[in-house]
Amino acid sequence: MHLVLDERAETALRYLNDKERERVVAKLQILEIQSPESVKAKYPKLPSPPGLATHYLLRLTPKLRAIFRYPGDNTVVVEDVVAHELLARFRRATP
Repeated sequence: MHLVLDERAETALRYLNDKERERVVAKLQILEIQSPESVKAKYPKLPSPPGLATHYLLRLTPKLRAIFRYPGDNTVVVEDVVAHELLARFRRATP
């Protein structure tokens, strides 16, 4: 599996201190090692409109989450790394 970081995810990682960045990158590598079927069964699916790619949520630290998807061709794309509180507020505000 090939791991690709979207620009938003790369930007978020730059704002972390070195120790936290190392922890997050190590956790993201789980997505490279595990099969998509295993990951899809293990991690929560985010709601998305019909016709759009399915996105999943990975807990990186107690405060950070990764939003990722599988576009095919043996690739996993991490689209963003977000604060848990921000994601929770957004999900509550979305109908």
